[in-house]
Amino acid sequence: MTKHLVIPDTQVKPEHSVKHLRWAGQYAADKKPDVIIHIGDHWDMPSLSSYDVGTRSFEGRRYTKDIAAGIAGMEAFMQILADELESNTSIRVNSIDPGPVLTGLYRIAYPGTDSAGLLQPAAIVNPFLYLCSTASTDITGQQLSVAGLLAQH
Repeated sequence: MTKHLVIPDTQVKPEHSVKHLRWAGQYAADKKPDVIIHIGDHWDMPSLSSYDVGTRSFEGRRYTKDIAAGIAGMEAFMQILADELESNTSIRVNSIDPGPVLTGLYRIAYPGTDSAGLLQPAAIVNPFLYLCSTASTDITGQQLSVAGLLAQH
């Protein structure tokens, strides 16, 4: 029988602990499911909420803090798995930070910004494919950047 671990949308927020994701990572490492299904993502994105637009509490919110918080949550979960699986399995666990990418969300978050140097979504696919290939079997437990991978390959 196949064992599945389902992780819900974790809703990580800036300046909140990510201990729950370390615990979830340790649980996954201990239980050794055959499949991990992550339903959702790690980002809560309170800076994009519109329920309090025009109020003092809305002022000064930053999209980049939301992104950093979600990445920290993802890496907390990923690192536990990588550490536990590296020595006794062939499973590799890595994360990739795509950096700024010219998406619809970027245009909404940074209206009027000069986006001439940003990568298009299709341009960041190859680093992900590289990590899925046999050419990267010696890489695990790494938090990588698209820019760094593109420069190497």
